[in-house]
Amino acid sequence: MRRILNDNYLRRTFLLFCDAGLVYFTYYLVVYLRCGLVPFFTDIPPLDLRNFNADFIALIVFGLPFGLSILREYESPSKVNGVQFAGLLFKVLVLVTLTVATLSLVLKWHTVSRFILFGTVGGAGVLIFIRHLIIRQYLKHRKLHAANKERVLYVGSDEEINTFIAKLSDEEALVIEHVKSLPLNSSLLTDLEEITSELAIERVVFVSSEVSLDQLNCLINVCESLGVKVWLVSDVFSSSIAKPSVSSVGGVSLLIFSSTPEMSWSLVFKAFFDRIGAFLGLLLAAIPIAVAIVIIKINDPKGSAFFKQKRAGKYGHPFKMWKLRTMYVDAEAKLAELKQTHGNEMSGPVFKLTDDPRVIPGGHFLRRTSIDELPQLINVLLGDMSLVGPRPLPLYEVELFKKPAHRRRLSVKPGITCTWQAGGRNEITSFEDWVKMDLDYIDNWSLWLDFKLILKTIPAVLFSKGAK
Repeated sequence: MRRILNDNYLRRTFLLFCDAGLVYFTYYLVVYLRCGLVPFFTDIPPLDLRNFNADFIALIVFGLPFGLSILREYESPSKVNGVQFAGLLFKVLVLVTLTVATLSLVLKWHTVSRFILFGTVGGAGVLIFIRHLIIRQYLKHRKLHAANKERVLYVGSDEEINTFIAKLSDEEALVIEHVKSLPLNSSLLTDLEEITSELAIERVVFVSSEVSLDQLNCLINVCESLGVKVWLVSDVFSSSIAKPSVSSVGGVSLLIFSSTPEMSWSLVFKAFFDRIGAFLGLLLAAIPIAVAIVIIKINDPKGSAFFKQKRAGKYGHPFKMWKLRTMYVDAEAKLAELKQTHGNEMSGPVFKLTDDPRVIPGGHFLRRTSIDELPQLINVLLGDMSLVGPRPLPLYEVELFKKPAHRRRLSVKPGITCTWQAGGRNEITSFEDWVKMDLDYIDNWSLWLDFKLILKTIPAVLFSKGAK
């Protein structure tokens, strides 16, 4: 157990399966109660367990621990107190309950009992909360003997070493024994081999920012020949935004810096949620879209009721974005003339105008209510867009970008709604502020952030907040 909780990967895996087991136990306990096998519940009609949906069982058993894993609760459990964990757990419980309830309606899981759903989710939540408190107390008060710690040698200045040690998590600090430090000097190569062998060093951590690549290569070769593990602090390479990771391609080791979320189960779930959400959204939007088509054809029978325009997708890759047409068919041809006569309410390359004369009668209503945006759910189904992400801009506006930060907003898949859309839409008049909001979203992305933005978008659209 001690070894499992010391290793980050083993600890995450252990806690995930432990929580899955708690949910599974709770599920069968609730089913046991629901089937009238306890005197207090004898008046409840019994259930036929042979009809139970296996998909429901799998979803609820793995949904809770999977949600906690996405929220990174398993990374450093000793740092998350009971109140913080209760908040995280409540978010996951709500998301799982809503997901199961929605799928049970769509897929017609008639055997899903509300008593079993809420009983399993609530009961498992209590058990997982107790599990967290137990593990946290164990990790917080654990005192490991020196024999169980990993003997570590640091290479660098005292200031760099102390800064690195201060950043270690409680779990990491408990399993590392700081045996010795060596400065970066001409005798380091000889000293490293002698001291590593003499003191039975298991890991060497290079924290110096002044080491050359040639010198570092020689030092790593020494450790390699001795069978000693090496940590290289990536602060040697300056990076304020990108997150470093290590990989291998063609047998060549790579140090990768990425400023966007790396592929993970969170992104897989986001893609799955996008498709499901877009499909359900199109079903619900069928009537509003049909009414909007009638409004458009009555006020401007020329041309299609739909408007397709090339927009910049992920990394600027062009795609055709669908919208309901709210302008006359020659609107794009008149854009240059309109900029000269009416100006632009938005600073930067993006064009915004409150009383745009190109808008057809009824078009302002479609824009205020965002009904014109509903066909973009087709783009989400096709994989060109996401439900949440930076708004896609026309290619001719992207060509006017002047700063690298402007293009960094293209490093993720564009979305139907975003921080700007959920927070007031046209109340934002500075393109720089818009970009800053998008970059904050990219740098702090999480599934919960997407969920919150979707919830904030609903009242913003219903009450036309910031719409013009």
